[in-house]
Amino acid sequence: MKILLIHNKYQHKGGEDSVFEDEKRLLESQGHQIITYMRDNEEIHNYNFFQKLLFPFRTLYCRKTYKELDHLIKKETPDIAHFHNFFPLISPSAYYACKDNKVKIVQTLHNFRLICPQAMFLRDNKVCELCLKKKNSFCAVKYGCYRHSKVLTFILALMLKIHKKTFMNVIDHYIALTDFNRNKFIEAGFSADKIIVKPNFIVKPIPHGSKKEDFGVYLGRLSEEKGIATLVKSWELIDFPIHVFGDGPLKKLVENKPNVIYHGQKPIEECLDMIKKARFLVLSSECYEGFPKTILEAFSVATPVISSNIGNMKHIIDGKRTGLLFSPGDPDDLRRKVEWMIAHPKEARQMGVNAFNEYKEKYTAEKNYALLMDIYSKVRKQRVLLIHDQYVSRGGEDSMFLMEKDLLERKGHEVIVYSRDNKETERYNWIQILLFPFNTLFSVKTYLDIRRLIKYRLPDIVYFHNTFPLISPSAYFACKGVPTIQRLPNFRLICPKAYLFRNNKICELCLEHNNPFIGVKYKCYRNSKILTFLVALMLKLHDKTYKNRIDCFLPNSQIVKDKFIQAGYDEKKLVVKPNFTEGDLEPTFKKGKFAIYVGRLSVEKGIHTLVAAWKGIDFPLEVYGAGPLKSLLMGHKNIIYKGPKPNDECLKRIRKAKFMIFSSEWNETFGISMIEAFSVGTPVLASRIGNMKYVIKDGVSGKFFEPGNIDDLKQKVLFMIRHDTVLMGKNAYKDYLDKYTPDVNYDNLITAFENAKN
Repeated sequence: MKILLIHNKYQHKGGEDSVFEDEKRLLESQGHQIITYMRDNEEIHNYNFFQKLLFPFRTLYCRKTYKELDHLIKKETPDIAHFHNFFPLISPSAYYACKDNKVKIVQTLHNFRLICPQAMFLRDNKVCELCLKKKNSFCAVKYGCYRHSKVLTFILALMLKIHKKTFMNVIDHYIALTDFNRNKFIEAGFSADKIIVKPNFIVKPIPHGSKKEDFGVYLGRLSEEKGIATLVKSWELIDFPIHVFGDGPLKKLVENKPNVIYHGQKPIEECLDMIKKARFLVLSSECYEGFPKTILEAFSVATPVISSNIGNMKHIIDGKRTGLLFSPGDPDDLRRKVEWMIAHPKEARQMGVNAFNEYKEKYTAEKNYALLMDIYSKVRKQRVLLIHDQYVSRGGEDSMFLMEKDLLERKGHEVIVYSRDNKETERYNWIQILLFPFNTLFSVKTYLDIRRLIKYRLPDIVYFHNTFPLISPSAYFACKGVPTIQRLPNFRLICPKAYLFRNNKICELCLEHNNPFIGVKYKCYRNSKILTFLVALMLKLHDKTYKNRIDCFLPNSQIVKDKFIQAGYDEKKLVVKPNFTEGDLEPTFKKGKFAIYVGRLSVEKGIHTLVAAWKGIDFPLEVYGAGPLKSLLMGHKNIIYKGPKPNDECLKRIRKAKFMIFSSEWNETFGISMIEAFSVGTPVLASRIGNMKYVIKDGVSGKFFEPGNIDDLKQKVLFMIRHDTVLMGKNAYKDYLDKYTPDVNYDNLITAFENAKN
């Protein structure tokens, strides 16, 4: 993988710089190609007067950064961009350079910079969450939280205000170091789904095993927020040495104190060697720490940690298992915890062992690399905008929409949904009713909604299911610049009725004459000439919209593909992707002595033919569904009408049935119940019409009869009753595994996504 690492180095090298270098080396050691874009705060010292004058504005948006990154990305084409620190030189312009080049972005949240001007929720050396609670970073200006300057704090707060949507929407995923940090960002309004916890790690731990010596260690900055005053006060009554490493404004507090041995700033190797030998490490912070590496360094050499119970610490240190926690700012509580650790050397050693095991389990380079790759994998998954207009009576298209949404989410994609519901029309006032036909032709609301979604959510692909009547073709115009796919479960784009069906018979007049207005004469849509005219007008006006603005079509069957080719659609854009079913039930080949029908009870479904054929057949037929021809089922000895039932109940009966009947007399595009039967090993007896001939293999996974032919249906039913259908059921199940599982469907979908993008 080619990874672009972006980081603004601090003037005084700190933990973030170390983590950046550690991750860079780790990724390189695993064979990844690393490109870096870095700026260094030391640059500021060399600025002339004008550069210093412009510096605050460049913090808001730096064109130099944008141009340099844009050039670098075009040259190197990275797979992913991983940000560490962008402040102050790089600026948020870097995110837009990545966005405009369609590079996915990961941001490590080392601190709270995106929601707090001071970055650590600290004011006057005390924890302060005022900006977070009020969701207003300008609260900090009054107190001059950034570098004790109201002007600088205002500029920083302005950056956070201007780029709030940048941070929330342009960045694809965030890495929080602990659950505590993650929860703070969620509280600030960031999406919980986009924040993944990945702690820091140690690249090469110091080998441990030497005997612990009688002293403690403090390693860190000597300042008020680090709790140095609390540490020194507590040690006044502790007769046990502590070695202090570090520098800062309060270093005089640790000089010449009994049992406090001050070493000043020392090389990290010398400090780590002392931690390795120490009985315990003390971390006395009174502010929210990010993720102190000294804790991991102590864990890696089996040294337990005594820490203040604030912020992240309780998420890192397990009290009485890997260390002890004391109340922040309470010297008496710290003294009690230190004295307990001194008085219980055996328990302290066990804590050290537990700490080392914790390190091995969570904080090694190997563990961290696996977490990082998992995050990169999730980010590289395409972000999909699903668009669907729900029907008043929920049907197969609505079910397939939800199934594909769930499938994409299970596979790690971020799914954005834009959905409208035809039930909205039931609440329309008279003005909305008057405008409704025109909105069907082009909905301004839809256009603006989707443009806004695309601008802020940045989908990689837009996948349309149904756009009629509320969403309208305006949605396709809104998706300019984003690859689009249109699922074709019916003939809506070429036929006002959507099913090439009229007066309960197949009708292809509009298709044959390439003129949807033919449907007006016959009132094909909802038995209304006016409504049919409006639908035909939509099809005529937007014929080129469909053919030119949609990048790829997914007909759910070969027959749908053939009809759209006949209507003048580009064959190269039409990729057959059949429906699928979850296959929740295991198949069985020990079948019961009954047949089953599941579906609508109407003429086009061939119910009249099925009932007539069943006369004289001494074999039970269970019927599930509802519709206008329900009365035909009554009074028949061997037809057992069960009414409409939940899908899972129907599937259990399909699983037990000897065979299923599919008696349609119209160009059924894809009967989902067929593949549900296949998924439980039940063969299908179907009319040879529409897509059935592409799904069922005659004599292999089922049998065919001629549509509307009562005698032929009766003969095939008797054949299925008298013969063993187990082999057919096994072949049907094999077809399901080969063609109609969620995994097969997902592979087909990803292929379609790539086709659309190319």
